[in-house]
Amino acid sequence: MPVNASATVHLGTIASQDASAVAITGGSGAFTGALSTTGNLSVTGTSTLNNSVTTNNNVQVNGTLNATGAVSFGSTLTASSGAATFGSVTITNALVTMSAPIHLKSYTIATLPAHTAGDSAYCTNVRVFNGLGAQEGAGGGTGGAVESNGSAWKVSGTNATATA
Repeated sequence: MPVNASATVHLGTIASQDASAVAITGGSGAFTGALSTTGNLSVTGTSTLNNSVTTNNNVQVNGTLNATGAVSFGSTLTASSGAATFGSVTITNALVTMSAPIHLKSYTIATLPAHTAGDSAYCTNVRVFNGLGAQEGAGGGTGGAVESNGSAWKVSGTNATATA
C-alpha cells in the first residue's frame, strides 16, 4: 500500500491489514491518525506520524521519520540514512541497526532520574575505574556510562554504585 507524499498530506488512518507493506515515499508527509500494517513499513523522504505506528515486521528509514506516538514493531528497525525519532518505542525480539553511535543523555550524579532495571545514561561526574581496577577519588569523577539494576545506578560493567 504505497502512500505517495509529494506534498504535505494529512490523513486520518493508514492501515494495511493484509501481507502488503506500507511505503511512504517522496516529499514530506504529516499523518495525524494511526498507522498499522502486518507487513513492512518503509519511509523515504520526511514523514511525521502524530499517532501510533504498529507493524509486525520491519521498519526501514531512508529519510527522516518523526513519530510522536508509540511505535511498535516485531522485527528490525534500520535507519540507514537520515534519522528516526520516536516518542515511545516498543521493540519485541528485534534488532536495532544504527549507522551512527548511540548518544546517551548526560546527567550528573545529583540529576540522575528515577530509573528501572536496564536504563542507561551518561554521567559526567561518576567515578570510573582505571585500567588497573582502581576507582577515581571522591569528587574527581571524570564521567562514564551508568546503568540501573532496578535499585541503584551502577558504573557500567561493574557492580559499583555510581558516586561523584
